[in-house]
Amino acid sequence: PFQLMDHIEDPLEDDADLDLNMFQGEEELDDFTFQFGEVQPVKIKGEPMERQHIQHVTGLLLWPASHALCHFITHSPDLFKDKNVVELGSGVGLCGILCACSDQCESVILTDHDDRVLDLLAQNLSLNIHDSDGTKTRRTLCKVDKLAWGDHASITAFQLAHGARVPLLIGSDLVYVRASVEPLFVTVDALLMHEDPLARHRPSFILSFIDRCNHYPHLIEMADKHGFEHTQVPLETFMKEIPSPAPRLMIFTRKWSS
Repeated sequence: PFQLMDHIEDPLEDDADLDLNMFQGEEELDDFTFQFGEVQPVKIKGEPMERQHIQHVTGLLLWPASHALCHFITHSPDLFKDKNVVELGSGVGLCGILCACSDQCESVILTDHDDRVLDLLAQNLSLNIHDSDGTKTRRTLCKVDKLAWGDHASITAFQLAHGARVPLLIGSDLVYVRASVEPLFVTVDALLMHEDPLARHRPSFILSFIDRCNHYPHLIEMADKHGFEHTQVPLETFMKEIPSPAPRLMIFTRKWSS
């Protein structure tokens, strides 16, 4: 059973540069098109990071670490082939929608906790998997659903709707507030399949993030607390150009039982 969160610690140790609770202004969404590998271009409505200090809904922003995860997805098709994938904290949905457009995955579920973000996710998903007449163009089963990290009722409702566990979780730029890291791993522990010695790939949580405020030690501490080990994938193995600041691309798997 997964551990529930009774207390959110260190609420003031957020990323000072982001001023997450100080956003003002209304949503003015721009149109973007991204190309990764040989997958069809992905169309996204969202806001550029230049508006981070006036946008009060962080999930409407195009977070930069998503690009690293997208490159990894197109570079590692075998890892995603025929998998049921859940994207945590999808935001505008770039990475999850890329999975859907690649037609490698069996299913993709895009999740977030904010209703405004969920509405945008549904729009962005439809932009990429339907023709103008509404005809579905991708074979991958795609859905959008609400999921709040560390919340027992939310996690249970999600599992009842979509099945208990999945072999692959993905997320990008989820680590910008220290207090959200443990609820994140509570959710990963609840949703990720347990090890199957006969499986070709280990059940994994793939995370890309830019460590803006030195949350990395806390991330590793919480992963270890909830029974996960990790590897860091060198960016040069799947990206031709390394951005600055450089993100981390990490794969978390359950520790093997002795």
